Amino acid sequence: MKYSAIQNYINGQFVSSSTFRTLEVISPIDGQLLSKVPMSSYEDLALGANIILGIVSKILKK
Repeated sequence: MKYSAIQNYINGQFVSSSTFRTLEVISPIDGQLLSKVPMSSYEDLALGANIILGIVSKILKK
């Protein structure tokens, strides 16, 4: 693998996905495995979305 596995980036931090499922990123040029990205779960997405909603809510209250 050319690059290290990717993690989710939530609230300014790299965090592991709540699942172990990944998607391989393959180079279209030579077919080499470039990296693996997480197949994020609903819970991962909900966590990120809730953080964003909290930030937007604070901004709109100003």
